[in-house]
Amino acid sequence: MAAPRKILIVDPDPSVARSLAPALRQRGYQVHGARDGTRALQVAILRLPDLVLFDEATPLLDAAPSSASCGPTRAPSASRW
Repeated sequence: MAAPRKILIVDPDPSVARSLAPALRQRGYQVHGARDGTRALQVAILRLPDLVLFDEATPLLDAAPSSASCGPTRAPSASRW
C-alpha cells in the first residue's frame, strides 16, 4: 500500500485548515497545519509534504519569494567578457 500524500496548510486563521482538513483526509491525504512561516518551515522539514497551500497574509513568510525558492531554479545567464 502506498504512503498517503501529505498536504501542509499554512494560514494565520486556524479555521481554514480545520475546514479543509476533513475533506482532504476523507480523500486519503495526510493533513498538517501551521499558522506562521516559522512553524511551516519546521513542519515542512519534519513531514516533507507533497503540497504546501499557504495564504499570502501568513506572518513571517512572504509568499512570492518562498514559492520561488521551492520551484525550479534557472541557471545563471552567461556573461560575456
